[in-house]
Amino acid sequence: MSSNLAAPADFEPLVKRRRLRKGTHSCWHCKKRKVKCVPDPLVDGGPCDECRRRGSRCVGQECPENVSLLATPTLMPDHTSMGITITANTDRLSEPPGCTSHQSGEKYGETTPAKAALSVQSNHQNGFRTPVSTVSRSSSPTYLKAHERRIIEDDTFGSTPRARVSRDHTQQVSHGKLETLSRSFHNSLPSREDTERICMASQHPSVLAHEIMTMPYTTLCQNGLKTPKILLEIPGSHQHPVLLARHMLLLAKFMQHLHPNLHKEIKGLSESPQDIMERLSNLAIRLVTTDDELLGSIESLECVMIESVFHANVGNLRRSWLAGRRAMNIAQIMGLNRTGHKAQYQILDSSLSYHPQFMWFRILFTDRYLCLMLGFSQGSLDRSMGSEELLTSDTPVGRLERIHCVVASRILERNESR
Repeated sequence: MSSNLAAPADFEPLVKRRRLRKGTHSCWHCKKRKVKCVPDPLVDGGPCDECRRRGSRCVGQECPENVSLLATPTLMPDHTSMGITITANTDRLSEPPGCTSHQSGEKYGETTPAKAALSVQSNHQNGFRTPVSTVSRSSSPTYLKAHERRIIEDDTFGSTPRARVSRDHTQQVSHGKLETLSRSFHNSLPSREDTERICMASQHPSVLAHEIMTMPYTTLCQNGLKTPKILLEIPGSHQHPVLLARHMLLLAKFMQHLHPNLHKEIKGLSESPQDIMERLSNLAIRLVTTDDELLGSIESLECVMIESVFHANVGNLRRSWLAGRRAMNIAQIMGLNRTGHKAQYQILDSSLSYHPQFMWFRILFTDRYLCLMLGFSQGSLDRSMGSEELLTSDTPVGRLERIHCVVASRILERNESR
């Protein structure tokens, strides 16, 4: 630790300053754990890396040792409710007034928003008390870790002007991030001429088979498949990055079926089809389908499903399986696996049509196929797709696929029992 770890001037008359050996810079926590005490180079007098990582107070050795002991909260069970109560180490020595923490600069014993938040009203969720709802006030000061303070302050002071300003600022930053990402995606798209050439080459039915991942055969038989021009319509730079990623993944997936020697339309592209396909897929996968913050919409679920098919088409079955499991987890979070329950997801583009329960069936169908190929365990035992009602209302091809899905589940279950 740097020399600026020393306590402020008002520490001297209140607590006797310890004399340190020349060259002693570490804090009490680093000394006890026998680790190197590395100060934060960006914050003058701030906590060291170890204390910041652990969320504990960073107290230099010029302060008495009992100050560092009081800096760490203790989580004790609350026998009166299903939760925990955060209490201070009251059996420790009283901390001296005036000694300053190097984590926040506040004096011990002062009333702060984090301490005032200890009188949080009960926050019940479906009748169960959460750890935040069981935090109680103690007669001795209680010191919370940084993430615990944020949780309680957000819950308690969520309606204060300062919190509203902070929320607005966070929303502005998030919105700016999405706009930047959308512009970056839009700039990486191939030219309109190249996109039109790809559309002209993508007339084969096998290329247009993407819709069977999101819509049942009965609907497709009634409405027909969409044309490449509609599927590959270029989104605007102002649209959500998930919609742009969907367009990029569809474009990359369609190009997997196009060979320059067999499709003359793509011979005149401004760059090689392989480069376009790799650039679009890598950007969409790296910045959207693997970013949990962008995976709350039905369109984002479709993007992850496209990623799984994209990997399978080039022979990367394990990566396809991983993407499929990610899609399964997202669908379960949305509630698509619970028949009769209202699913919870966002819709970014109301002009797009989806059948959420059918998408869940497709996710299971793909997962079981890959598990049979790779020798893995299935991700869900759901066999509701083989119910008499669904089999009766589906087309012959749809009925066959549903029966195959149920049979694959039974085979995988049998293999697990051996």
